[in-house]
Amino acid sequence: MKSNYWQPLLTGILLSIVLGLSLPTYAVESENSAQQEEPQKGPHNGRLLIEGEFVVELAIFEKGVPPEFRVWVTQKGQPVKPEEVSLKVVLTRLGNVEDNITFSPEDDFLRGSMEIYEPHSFVVSILAEYRGEQFNWRYDNFEGRTKIGQEIADAMAIKTATAGPATLVETVKVYGKLATPVDAQRSIRARFEGQIEKVYVSLGQTVARGDLLLTIQSNESLKSYNVVSPIDGVISHRNVNSGEQSGDRLLLRGFAPIPSKLTLA
Repeated sequence: MKSNYWQPLLTGILLSIVLGLSLPTYAVESENSAQQEEPQKGPHNGRLLIEGEFVVELAIFEKGVPPEFRVWVTQKGQPVKPEEVSLKVVLTRLGNVEDNITFSPEDDFLRGSMEIYEPHSFVVSILAEYRGEQFNWRYDNFEGRTKIGQEIADAMAIKTATAGPATLVETVKVYGKLATPVDAQRSIRARFEGQIEKVYVSLGQTVARGDLLLTIQSNESLKSYNVVSPIDGVISHRNVNSGEQSGDRLLLRGFAPIPSKLTLA
């Protein structure tokens, strides 16, 4: 910092010493003073649980494996064989859900029996037994929890409830054109050109396969023949009336009932 910053402070201190004045007291709160004190860590970056000369290091290990607890134990600073220690950990999650974890020896540590699934937010209870003596620890390991006062919750109408099965309905607005599949449409023309004697259907009418649509008198044979519906469907287009010549034009068009799958074009 620049030297002129310190000059008034040093001058004040010197004057106080000479004149016997007392300096004002400034209370400065540390940035981390409100935070929970960091737990003591061991050589495996785990939390140290100490009772006398008996020390348990509890760590979450997740290199190449799902997260799991691993424990190293020492007595008077010396490693304790894993098979000599009986250990149990209980994780109490929100809703009083408990995960009971047992441990088995592996190499120089004790390995937990289950995956430590997310969220890693729970109360940890540890029970260890070594040479007939029991050791107990309990601490909070909370992540992502927020405590809301009742007054604030009431003011903001925040409530909690037990989740259960429900049917969720979502409506999404889309823009497009619903097109009937080509294989669900039929176009009707006269097989033999002639005069339309009778039309049996109207626009929008529902017909079944085999229903009579038209009767036409052939221009060549002067014999009448019937035109029937090739599918179950609805008449969507009618361009014919009795007494007209059929020619080669489109007379009727129909489509099958709404299929289970529509194409959005």
